[in-house]
Amino acid sequence: MRFADNHLTDAGESLVAGVLAGQTITFTRAVLGDGDMPEGASPADMTSVSSPRAEASITMATRTEDGRAVIGVRYSNEDQDADFEWSELGLYAKGPDGTEVLYAYGHDDAPELMPKGGETLVEKLLYVVTYVGEDAEVTATFDPDFVVSIYEITEDDIDAVFPHEHKVYDETIACGAETASEVFPDLSGRPAGQEV
Repeated sequence: MRFADNHLTDAGESLVAGVLAGQTITFTRAVLGDGDMPEGASPADMTSVSSPRAEASITMATRTEDGRAVIGVRYSNEDQDADFEWSELGLYAKGPDGTEVLYAYGHDDAPELMPKGGETLVEKLLYVVTYVGEDAEVTATFDPDFVVSIYEITEDDIDAVFPHEHKVYDETIACGAETASEVFPDLSGRPAGQEV
């Protein structure tokens, strides 16, 4: 799934503008939703995900030399009790004062069905590319349970843990047209969206 309409929010831009050289932007969480933006609103206007359905934990955060950040997030439907149509993605962060804001927001008019947990485990590894400026340091509140790269896990490893059907996807979501592989070429040897 691609969020072509994915941008910094006004709160995100204010956070970037207020961070002095050497200070840190901490990415805290990503939220998946099935709502729509209010009529007449743009991603910059959003202060929260309209209809939150699930959280995706952060697995990596790095800043490029040109002022962008690549944030890796992991979503699993393991605890999801109902299907939902994934149309929103919100990336939350906080600055030096500790106040959490919706930093970037994406909406897609062609939602993707996210099945409930149960017989089919769906795990998505997403790379969100966003602007942080050249002065800020970048860190995140990381998922303590994510301790191994998905590329180090074999199909046999997965089959041993999940004997039922399972799917894992690797995707890139960029603010604008660029992909994470263009910004950070060592992220993956696979094309975005390829099932692994």
